[in-house]
Amino acid sequence: RRSPMQEVAGPGSCLVDPDNVEEIRKAVLQVSRDASYRDALVDAGFRNVQKYSPEFIAGRYAAVYEEIVLKKMV
Repeated sequence: RRSPMQEVAGPGSCLVDPDNVEEIRKAVLQVSRDASYRDALVDAGFRNVQKYSPEFIAGRYAAVYEEIVLKKMV
């Protein structure tokens, strides 16, 4: 539960305090024992990773460039 992990991993992660051994233990056990929780994390992770695809990033840059060009035209 520290930056940038929270922002990057998003809902497809089981975040823990890296200084809290008991919290880490509980999270590992939950992920390893709870198939529905694990499956939900995997599904959310696949959706989250799409935000980092070259196509998505290129589209975001294009939108910024278009905004800059439009502002210069005004």
